[in-house]
Amino acid sequence: MNSSNALEHTAPLFHRINPTVKRLGVSRATLYRLVGAGELELVKVGPKASGITHQSLVKFCAARGIAL
Repeated sequence: MNSSNALEHTAPLFHRINPTVKRLGVSRATLYRLVGAGELELVKVGPKASGITHQSLVKFCAARGIAL
């Protein structure tokens, strides 16, 4: 298997805020409350961009029976 194919099948490191809000069916404010409560992990990916780590989103969804 060449390395470019291996990268195509890996999980993303983070998920952008707007798609995550839509996927979870919550508001941006609720998403940030979940971050504040330690239920999701927020990372800065640029000066004006943030994301939710894939690992924290998977853990959050698994605990609540939400399919990703």
